[in-house]
Amino acid sequence: MTRYIKALSLALVAVFAMGALAAASASANDVEFHEKNGNTAGKVKFTTSGGPNVLKAGGNEITCQKSASEGNIEPPSNVKTSSVTFTECESVNAKGEKCKANSIKPKGAAGEVKTVELKGNLGESVTQAAGTIVEDLAPAKGTEFTEIEKSKCIPSTKVKGNVIGAVGEPGTLKAVGSLNFAELNKEQEFTEYEENGSEGKKVPSTLNAFGVKAIFISKQSIKFAEEILVTNS
Repeated sequence: MTRYIKALSLALVAVFAMGALAAASASANDVEFHEKNGNTAGKVKFTTSGGPNVLKAGGNEITCQKSASEGNIEPPSNVKTSSVTFTECESVNAKGEKCKANSIKPKGAAGEVKTVELKGNLGESVTQAAGTIVEDLAPAKGTEFTEIEKSKCIPSTKVKGNVIGAVGEPGTLKAVGSLNFAELNKEQEFTEYEENGSEGKKVPSTLNAFGVKAIFISKQSIKFAEEILVTNS
């Protein structure tokens, strides 16, 4: 009888251990880029375009009508993007005064804002619309996206941190995708996400400009060199 109880106890321990392992695997966040054949995507190239693009912070707004960049997927769930160039940029302050806006680091022409090279990482939102597949964008090095030149309308400011946007139509195989940044209740729509493969590591949105929390609004169209699927495997 004692032998039977010991055997039963070991069996129950094994069952609980397997259950815990399965739960841990299920909770892991494995959002990845996949190719048409179902395999993890390689370093597929892409170009982006979008607009209007709006940065809001501290009563100031910078609106750029167009934007463009190029980059490539860094398997399985990251991206690398060249400097993003925003054009037809205009700033407006709390008094409603308007001026052309441009960056000074990296240097942009009049009405042009350029960023440093960017990196992106897929994951899932853990705040608004929990489980939404998102992508977090941040400078590839350091914390600064760009520095905006002072004008008679706005002071100079460094745009820093990271920002989270929703991946359009995840689970659909296509050559043209989208990444959407939006405002919700006077803050960034997605304020925190779980990093891909992190099993619980939460990363907040920390976008900052003019010394305060900032909001970025934009819809980016992404054209891949081949059909790509974003999926939570």
